[in-house]
Amino acid sequence: MTANLGAEARLRDVGEGLGSLGRAVRNAEAVIGQLSAEGLRLHPETAVAIAEAQAQRNRPLRTALWAGAAALLALMLLGG
Repeated sequence: MTANLGAEARLRDVGEGLGSLGRAVRNAEAVIGQLSAEGLRLHPETAVAIAEAQAQRNRPLRTALWAGAAALLALMLLGG
């Protein structure tokens, strides 16, 4: 129990965590360097999926804008 929960175990866990953090920072630096040198590239299917998701999210807004434009046009035609 002491080996898993004692002070030595906690220090060991901290050391392992710091080692993992160091590796993550090195990997992040490499990824950022690669992105700045080569830019971000998406697979064509991913780009299509992102565009479709954005269109799906924007559909209610477009519908509301068209309805508003139609209402304004109707008001102009009926009032003028």
